Amino acid sequence: MEDKLKITYDFIDQHKYGFLSTHSDELKDYPFGSIVPYVVTSHKEVAILISHLAQHTKNLSANNTCSISIFDPSIKQLQNSLRATLVGDSRCEEAPDQEDVVDRFFKKFPDQKQFFTKLNFKFHMIRPKKIHLVEGFGKVSWFDCE
Repeated sequence: MEDKLKITYDFIDQHKYGFLSTHSDELKDYPFGSIVPYVVTSHKEVAILISHLAQHTKNLSANNTCSISIFDPSIKQLQNSLRATLVGDSRCEEAPDQEDVVDRFFKKFPDQKQFFTKLNFKFHMIRPKKIHLVEGFGKVSWFDCE
């Protein structure tokens, strides 16, 4: 299982954007999806930088359970490609390795530094509980992260 976890985090670390799924605060019992930039932290959490005005932020404030799905957008046949969904809890607080998170994020997304410094965007840390890994057609597994 450690091999699959390494494969998963290597894959996730190679990409930049994920599909964040939250519980809609506006439409109770319905999901809400959005595209967000992310980085993987040294503690294997996913850090996203989001605005307090965004709907997904409001949703996470009401219910912090979420998932983020990562896939390679350059693949033409997504149904037969590697992809992962991390299911976990989000929190808006500084990470134990906050300086490293900031460095990693702005190295990957230098154009977004203004959102952090001027527009008060905050990092939300997603601590995965489980990962759903699809390695291709019929190759599917769930595993715990804790």
